[in-house]
Amino acid sequence: MKITTVIAGIALLLASSVAFASDTSDALSQCLGRSASTGDRRVLVRWIYSVMSSHPDLADLSAIDPQRRTTLEADAARVMERLIADDCAAEVKTALVADGTNGFSSAFEALGKLAMQDFLTHPDVAKASAAVGERIDQKRVLKALLSK
Repeated sequence: MKITTVIAGIALLLASSVAFASDTSDALSQCLGRSASTGDRRVLVRWIYSVMSSHPDLADLSAIDPQRRTTLEADAARVMERLIADDCAAEVKTALVADGTNGFSSAFEALGKLAMQDFLTHPDVAKASAAVGERIDQKRVLKALLSK
């Protein structure tokens, strides 16, 4: 396994919060995953990117004008509304009653991860993420990991 794959995996684990999962929130997660099309996931990834780019540490890396941001928000809201009110309404009700907002949040976190997986597996993204691995002194990292 390449060191870049390991580092990318660690970064994803550190970036994700601990998820609350029960049978009902798992059922909601599964429904959201089944119901969100590739296009829906693309909309969600684009919205996630716009949200992340609003952080002061990232704002200089991306220029999303307010009108474009509003469009991305509206597109994501339409997807989420359809998933909640139509496609997975029964699962949403059950998860909210059984698990409250924690189960609901963990189900949508799972959907976000699924959308990001689609994004991260694109060949251009994989190539760009591998570039950092070429800059890492792999011998130094392995030495640190294998030493006592």
